[in-house]
Amino acid sequence: DIRAQFSGLKVNNEHLSQRVAALQEQVSGEEKLKATFEEFKRYEDDRVEQRCAELDERVAKGMSEGLKHGVEHGRSQLELKSIEAYDPEAEVKFFAALQSLKDFKFSKI
Repeated sequence: DIRAQFSGLKVNNEHLSQRVAALQEQVSGEEKLKATFEEFKRYEDDRVEQRCAELDERVAKGMSEGLKHGVEHGRSQLELKSIEAYDPEAEVKFFAALQSLKDFKFSKI
């Protein structure tokens, strides 16, 4: 009877050892996946930061050019009405562009 119990415990121990090994392998895989995800996240964060810096540069340049053109138009006595004569949808396009910037999602970068 003791031999049967010992044999049963031995089988049970072997089963538990296999289960522990499987769980350790699973945890190791999850840790690797987490590390890969963190690396990807850092890469994406860097990419977003770079894109934002590029956008900041473009916006600053656009604002500078806009001010320059505004001064030039002011000197020439041009108003939005004059610009609309060249492009009747200028105001609509302007507000559509502003709305696009407002709705812009940085997660798409």
